[in-house]
Amino acid sequence: MDKAPNCCARPFLPLLISLIAGIGFGVHLPGMPLLAVIVSVASVTGIAVCFLRRKASRLLPLILFLTIGYLSIHPWIAPRFPPHHIVHYADGSKWRIVGIVHNHPRQLARRTRFVLNVRHLHEGATTRHTSGLLRVTVAGGDVDLKRGDHIELAGRIRPIRNFKNPGAFDYRRYMAFQKIWATVYSPAKKVRVLHRA
Repeated sequence: MDKAPNCCARPFLPLLISLIAGIGFGVHLPGMPLLAVIVSVASVTGIAVCFLRRKASRLLPLILFLTIGYLSIHPWIAPRFPPHHIVHYADGSKWRIVGIVHNHPRQLARRTRFVLNVRHLHEGATTRHTSGLLRVTVAGGDVDLKRGDHIELAGRIRPIRNFKNPGAFDYRRYMAFQKIWATVYSPAKKVRVLHRA
């Protein structure tokens, strides 16, 4: 009795390869989610028709998993931000920032680094209700912060950028996968704890 081909003996392997290929297309060719949705719906319809007619379909499942991979990576590669998201204020302007410490702060040499879940921005008498995560580096001394602390700090909000060295680590994409799109540096003396966790 002849052995079944590898693709039949391991039916999930071609689907996995299609999924990975879809993720790769999403990374290098973002911006076409509508087309991917249309193709995926057409693939599901075709698979259903083949199932009802009891016909085999090898190509349609591969196309479906290709589009699933594409759509799964798209929210991180080409996200749509709400109008109150912190990324819209990442232009180098100086703000007083109020938010909640999102993770356990890391103590480095004369620096403290953590992620802040931003709630408000203040500039003079102006208050903006905001949302989103902000990468914070507090310089000039250690600060006693814990996850969940409600704090206020001051600094210039800037977008996260990559180093321009060829072949350098894609820091911006790395932070995007953590849903962090902006950063701020603040002196330790301008950090104030409003409420402890």
